[in-house]
Amino acid sequence: MASGLKEKQQLVEHLATRNRLTNLPNQSLLVDRAAQAMGWATRHKRCFAMAVVNVDGLHVISDSLGRSQGDALLLAVARRLENCMRSEDTLAHFEGSEFGVLWADLTGGD
Repeated sequence: MASGLKEKQQLVEHLATRNRLTNLPNQSLLVDRAAQAMGWATRHKRCFAMAVVNVDGLHVISDSLGRSQGDALLLAVARRLENCMRSEDTLAHFEGSEFGVLWADLTGGD
């Protein structure tokens, strides 16, 4: 019985912190990770950066080719952005056509 409850709690947490389409972290989780990065950077005198990336014209594709094609474009963009990220960074998908990027520890030489 306890394992079933734990699984349900994990599912609720996953649904609350992930974008339904891309399964990337959502805005709420990115804000939490940014707060952690800010604290870490302050303590260690390091740098981090954040950016918002918008897929311009997504509505044109969705309106002309259908929502499924717009979703396919968002998934393709998400995968391409993911491939550019380091493991310690965070890529999030907000609602619609916006993505958030958090680059952790930019002070190093890599």
